[in-house]
Amino acid sequence: MVIHTAREFCWKVHHIFLNEAVTEIHQEAMDYALKLFAKPNPSPEAPPPHSTGSAIDLTIVNNE
Repeated sequence: MVIHTAREFCWKVHHIFLNEAVTEIHQEAMDYALKLFAKPNPSPEAPPPHSTGSAIDLTIVNNE
């Protein structure tokens, strides 16, 4: 999901593909994605929290 989100960010914000982005834009996209998702871990013994159900997605809305 991190890479998917970074790709979507690049396209929506900069109208380019992630793999064509200069270093600064690539880093901006990854920083954005990592604010939303736990950092991926390549070890199968330590999957990211979103994969194990140990994360909570919460949206707070203020109607004032």
